[in-house]
Amino acid sequence: MIYDDVEWLKKKAVIDVVKPPTNPGTYSGTSHNALEVHKASVLAWKRYKEAQSATKTMIMYAFKPHHFLKLEDDNGDVIGFTAIELFDHLRMSNQKM
Repeated sequence: MIYDDVEWLKKKAVIDVVKPPTNPGTYSGTSHNALEVHKASVLAWKRYKEAQSATKTMIMYAFKPHHFLKLEDDNGDVIGFTAIELFDHLRMSNQKM
């Protein structure tokens, strides 16, 4: 959730990148097998989105609000950023110090 492909491949014992699931959309198949594959894809997508949300929540909880001031919108909310974008923002802010 917080590493791009290049950083991930630098990890010990990692030989390939992990591709996140994509939104499978609506079911358009015509067989029971296609329906089951679609259900599995929907579940993987749902779990991925939940993990993404939980990771963002943990990052926001672990750091004080002033670390995210530059990312706030006009209402003072930090919305529309992925976990890796938040993590990259924190890393870049730390490097400037």
